[in-house]
Amino acid sequence: MSPFVAWAAAHKVLLVLPLSTAKYADDGPDEQSYGAAQPEDAEKLAKLVGEFIKAYATPSDNLLYFGTSGGPWFMASSYIPIVAGRFPGLFALSCGASTFWRDENKVWDYKDAIVRNKIKIFFNYGDQDFLLSGEEKSCNYYAKNGFDVSKKVYPGASHCAHEITAPTIAFWEANMK
Repeated sequence: MSPFVAWAAAHKVLLVLPLSTAKYADDGPDEQSYGAAQPEDAEKLAKLVGEFIKAYATPSDNLLYFGTSGGPWFMASSYIPIVAGRFPGLFALSCGASTFWRDENKVWDYKDAIVRNKIKIFFNYGDQDFLLSGEEKSCNYYAKNGFDVSKKVYPGASHCAHEITAPTIAFWEANMK
């Protein structure tokens, strides 16, 4: 059993792990492109999150988010700026992130401290990760915009070659309501 599944069961947390609907042009019919999610996919995921909140009477400001590699890339560049104002929570982003995707017509107002303060972001990556530049830019961008941001950087670690599960669970447990 996955450590995340065991943790969720022990804490009576509904664990939903959607896969990206995004594809690269050269993907085969049964291939999944985790890193290909785009801004338009943020609304697709928001629809799914909204349906779960309604179906399971989940508090919409106590959501736990997690991803590795392409998941944090998508969360940092698209989902948080477009959707997190509607569905805030705890974002554990491991070994991936990208610079912010900009379309001011779709971004919620970060100046709304009531909503922004319901969002905490944890970046977890190695200092030898090939996505290091995007991870650091994302971390700095969100901190500069008033978000509660923390990070754990592993010296000498490359992409996803470091602890992910324990720091993610520790972040959630330290910040859950």
